[in-house]
Amino acid sequence: MRVFHCNHTFNTFYMLVAWHHIIVLKYVYNY
Repeated sequence: MRVFHCNHTFNTFYMLVAWHHIIVLKYVYNY
């Protein structure tokens, strides 16, 4: 369960990075 908590924090960071990439892709596709 402790490992799951660590993974949850890592997943949150990964999600933020993914969202950033999605926003950039949206701008690129808008052009």
